Amino acid sequence: MMRIAVTFACLLCALHSLAEEGSAVFGSWQNPIYADRAKLHIADRLHVSTRIVTVDIKGSIYHRVISDPGTEEEIRTLIAQASAQGFNSWFLTSSKLTAATIAVEHDSSPPRSPSTKPLAMGSNTTAGQRPVSAITNEGTVAIPFFERIDITIDGDVNESAWLDLAGTDNMVVTEPDTGAKPTYPTVSRFIYTNEGLYVSAVMSQPRDTIVDRLSARDQNLNRDSFHITLDPSGEGLYGYWFEVSAGGTVLDGKVVPERAFSEQWDGPWQGAASVTEEGWSAEMFLPWSMMAMPQSEARKMGFWLRRKVAHLDETYSWPALPFRGPKFMTALKSMALPGVEPRRSLAIFPYASATHDEIKGEDDYEAGLDFSYRPSSNLQITGTVNPDFGAVESDNVVINLSAFETFFPEKRLFFLEGNEVFETSPRSDINRYNSRPLGTGPRATPLTYEPEPTTLLNTRRIGGAAKHVDIPTGVDVSGVEQSKPTDLLAAIKLVGQSGQLRYGVLGAFEDDVEFAGTDTETGASVTVEAPGRDFGVFRALYEQTGEGRRSIGYMGTLVTLPGDDSMVHGVDGHILTSNGKWRWDGQYFYSQVRGTEGHGIFHDISYTPNRNWFFRGALDWLDDEVDVSHLGFIRRNDIITGRLGAIRRQSRGMKHLRSLRNSLFMTTQWNNDGFANRLGIYTNQTLGFNNRSEFKFTLNYFPEHWDDRNSRGHGLYKLDSRWFSQIGYGSDTAKPFSWSSAMTAEQEELGGWTYTSDLGFTYAPSGRFSLDLDLRYRKRHGWLVYRDGRNFTTYSADEMKPTMSADFFFNARHQLRMTLQWAGIKARDEDYLMVPLSEGALIQRPIPSPDGTEDFTISRLTAQIRYRWEIGPLSDLFVVYTRGSNIPSQIDSGFDDLLSDAFSEPIVDVFVVKLRYRFGL
Repeated sequence: MMRIAVTFACLLCALHSLAEEGSAVFGSWQNPIYADRAKLHIADRLHVSTRIVTVDIKGSIYHRVISDPGTEEEIRTLIAQASAQGFNSWFLTSSKLTAATIAVEHDSSPPRSPSTKPLAMGSNTTAGQRPVSAITNEGTVAIPFFERIDITIDGDVNESAWLDLAGTDNMVVTEPDTGAKPTYPTVSRFIYTNEGLYVSAVMSQPRDTIVDRLSARDQNLNRDSFHITLDPSGEGLYGYWFEVSAGGTVLDGKVVPERAFSEQWDGPWQGAASVTEEGWSAEMFLPWSMMAMPQSEARKMGFWLRRKVAHLDETYSWPALPFRGPKFMTALKSMALPGVEPRRSLAIFPYASATHDEIKGEDDYEAGLDFSYRPSSNLQITGTVNPDFGAVESDNVVINLSAFETFFPEKRLFFLEGNEVFETSPRSDINRYNSRPLGTGPRATPLTYEPEPTTLLNTRRIGGAAKHVDIPTGVDVSGVEQSKPTDLLAAIKLVGQSGQLRYGVLGAFEDDVEFAGTDTETGASVTVEAPGRDFGVFRALYEQTGEGRRSIGYMGTLVTLPGDDSMVHGVDGHILTSNGKWRWDGQYFYSQVRGTEGHGIFHDISYTPNRNWFFRGALDWLDDEVDVSHLGFIRRNDIITGRLGAIRRQSRGMKHLRSLRNSLFMTTQWNNDGFANRLGIYTNQTLGFNNRSEFKFTLNYFPEHWDDRNSRGHGLYKLDSRWFSQIGYGSDTAKPFSWSSAMTAEQEELGGWTYTSDLGFTYAPSGRFSLDLDLRYRKRHGWLVYRDGRNFTTYSADEMKPTMSADFFFNARHQLRMTLQWAGIKARDEDYLMVPLSEGALIQRPIPSPDGTEDFTISRLTAQIRYRWEIGPLSDLFVVYTRGSNIPSQIDSGFDDLLSDAFSEPIVDVFVVKLRYRFGL
């Protein structure tokens, strides 16, 4: 046996010695000067001997930088080391190299000293070129620097500056989280200058598979796209993300730890795409002046590249960070950008608008401006004078007959700029409810609930409805008048960073309020006047990153109100372990409103042991006096809440399924008097099929509990246990026609069953046109609705809710959009109830008089036609027509009459032309 083993070992050695040697090729350049610079750069980073050979490839002369020859095993090891340093190299046998070589330009040279600063690679360089990198940490990607560069951002990666650079292709499949090698290659390149970062990507795939749909800015669709997330802090503190679709639509936003992405920011950057014979390509230019950065001599930034391939519903990324992985901001790849120091910048955004109000018969002309001033890389001041927050985009139609407020997200540019420092908790991010990345996967049906945040700063309060105004007795002011926006005089915001401390200050000032009312006795017109509110916010956050994350912050808000002010103080803390598996976020807040003090505290903790499992828990306590509603948003106070849940995901090793997701959550909530007011067990099973469609099944159970809110302060009452179930299906949205459907069965709070059907489709025959239509029909039995005082009524009701949007694009910068949302309800009374004087269920009350009925109808409409011309970054012309209605109850009308009257009897009939243009200095 020993002889056999020795003989076999000798045979292996002999075969190994016969294997043909080869070299690692680090890139090819047509210009020998750039090859020489690359040779020095590679030798400095990898500490290996390199040489340049000239080769003839199909009649074209190239200068290749190669390593000394070695065995295939040795060269493969070298290539792996080079890949870890960000170099894209490959193995070439000696015979193939000799066949193509026509001359040897340089002999082997010894490795250079690690302290030597190599020069950048590329074209269009000038004297005084800066060293590529002074950072030698393993894994940091050195980015070439140019004093000046000639690149046109048109999507065509054809300039010599790009072609002379070796690209990288290090992406893997991360959605679904298989970790597989991508079907199609993606070659990305970076260049930086004193003005900003240039990014390009050349993406191969068959042209007939490209999904190049256009949309409005920041609208997520399932389409081919290229994305970069950039962390200018270099420490995982905050980031910006930028995306270009294959059709040329740009998307952007911000991200805060650990993975809270938001579209609520627009930056003055450039991005474009171009379809090629081999696939498509994208280019971006990201100015340093639009980004906040700490002071640094050896500048490092984190980055993450992502490519979406829509027809496969796959996402490739580098580094490989799945959407539901435990870490993101603290796991970004690092790039070295020494010497980047943004210059002082000033941007002015004047606007002018003209509005015609057909209902009032008035014309209104407005002018004002926003400005943004960055005196240094880590300080920014923004302001607005006589801002115009006119209706160029309407909110969704929502019918809410409960005692709980509806949350509407911020859409105004001024309040979105620099807002990441004011985020105090992941609970302020409504996107945290998404179970998958936005803009991916099968078609989804409309939600049966609206996500709500918990936040001390809800900027929609600023310039919002003047709810602080007390309407005098004997004066009637319509609901439309009371809900109209309040005019803002000015606002200013300052955000900055000093070391590990980040801070922000916000101030806003409203004009005096005037409501048009009517004297209920004489019918005479009356004007109700009240002083406008002033708002102040201060935020400070101290963060430590490196091995995990630890941070503590403070936020204080102040709102001036008649008689007294509203003050809120909050302290928040955050911990992320070094392996990213454990995370804790908590906040304590204190309020003082008109002399009344309140307290609240909440904790969120999560555990991610591996890629398949995710556990989450929460514990809240809010007393019955805490009130943040004048500038913040919480669903309710007076609660003690506990939540616990688990999610299991699987996307590997399945034959008939593409992905599988199972979840189980439990909630228990009590008021401070010991009455359970929210109990639930929630389960969901989601199956993703290989044809990129999806099936969902949801089953929830709610034990009996007490309601202490919907009586509007007139007592609490007991509710029955109930069930909720839903099945849904959505087809592949990458196809020209996709559809979705859902069926829901749920019990009402006092028994009786409600059935809901959702059906919708998307038709996108080309990248320039799309039509979306969703229709919801609901049949309710035993629907409990508050009437007045202690009185309730149950109803049998029919509800119709069609939603339609159509988009046509002349090109990526010119969009015509038409939207329509209508909600109609016909409700017939069933039972008349009232809150008991003692604890218990609702009791019977007398039949109402004189007509003996409390039937009602609801008809609400919002329709809008909008043309948008994106003149340049953050420069737009809008031409918008908006029509809305809220028809009084018409008991004998059918849905056709309700819809017809909604169009013919508007309460909003407005035509707006608005021009906003950015001037940058």
